[in-house]
Amino acid sequence: MFLYSAAIYVYTALIYLIAPFHRKAKLWVNGRKNAIRDLQHANMHHCIWFHCASLGEFEQGRPLIEYIRQTHPNAKILLTFFSPSGFEQMKNVQLVDYVMYLPADTLSNAQKFLQAAQPRMAIFVKYDFWLHIISNCQKQQVPLFLISAEFRKSQWLFHPLAKSYLSVLRAFSHIFVQSSESYDLLLDNGFTQVSIAGDTRIDRVINIRNESFSDDVIERFVHDRYVFMVGSSWPQDIKMITKIFHTLPENIAIIIAPHAVDEASINTLLASLKVKCWIYSQPITHEHLAPVLVIDTIGKLSRLYRYSHWAYVGGGFGKGIHNLLEPAVYGIPVAFGPCHHKFPEARWLVDEGQGTIIQSSDDLLDFINRSLPGSLPLPISPSIDNRKGAVDFIYAQIRNYI
Repeated sequence: MFLYSAAIYVYTALIYLIAPFHRKAKLWVNGRKNAIRDLQHANMHHCIWFHCASLGEFEQGRPLIEYIRQTHPNAKILLTFFSPSGFEQMKNVQLVDYVMYLPADTLSNAQKFLQAAQPRMAIFVKYDFWLHIISNCQKQQVPLFLISAEFRKSQWLFHPLAKSYLSVLRAFSHIFVQSSESYDLLLDNGFTQVSIAGDTRIDRVINIRNESFSDDVIERFVHDRYVFMVGSSWPQDIKMITKIFHTLPENIAIIIAPHAVDEASINTLLASLKVKCWIYSQPITHEHLAPVLVIDTIGKLSRLYRYSHWAYVGGGFGKGIHNLLEPAVYGIPVAFGPCHHKFPEARWLVDEGQGTIIQSSDDLLDFINRSLPGSLPLPISPSIDNRKGAVDFIYAQIRNYI
């Protein structure tokens, strides 16, 4: 705990030092100013507290939040984020009663935060294990749950030097994991409060798929062409894709939804494409048919995949792929880069023939040519539908604490 506390203080000091020169660091610092005092004034006592590291984890927690909101409409729900990318996009979400940054995990902050919130239970999504927060929840007998968790033997948590850190996870009343591999790993390390529940995101993407949705801009752009969707792209993904532009059939339209949609990132993307493009939010660019449409807004991607015949999901040449379930739920072929080992859905999509691992632009071209649609509509993947039910399972185990 001494080494951990020292590391937290050093990390926080570094964030403060770079905040004047770094946008995300500045948001991180400013968002935490007076956060505990404001929470005290919000009167969230006896709340159900959800913690998510960032936006991706919120999407995993969201189906359970929605379920609790429906079944317990009078319950107070507190939502905390660690990352600015999660908080800034969801700070006004109407689904919960209060949204805030999780204070830096010093012992003092942990005690003050829990005193201000006084949660009846705490639900952590996937990971983001803050030792002072977890330890003080245990001391104050706050029931702790971890949902949609995924563990790997190579993870630092299971290194011999991290045994004391791993032991803190025993403070969780129950851990709901996504896969049998995670379940077996925890059992091998002496955990007993573990269940295989699956991935709550599956419930979320199925709900989105089943919603009625249409988009006039997309429909005018598609214009009876086959659609290749590039979701959550990074520069390395775009660099690979631009190599095959001029070898694709003319009846293929490409929709690109980049990971970053700020003005500078969009301008950089357009410069690298070197072809005529529609820009989603700029009607002036929609006058002539173009081969590429760039989505420069957030929050639409999961619904736009319904227009596509193939999808490539970005991030697989960096830290890791983005959400594969969003396109896969529509039953279309899905491709992604080699950095996919942390994601169980990538493994079963490949095993079942719906997923393809891409190493190069040649691989991507081959993927598109092999998967050229012959007829419409394409079937919905039964694989994903057969894996739903995580939310019902988790709720059944925790409802007595609500």
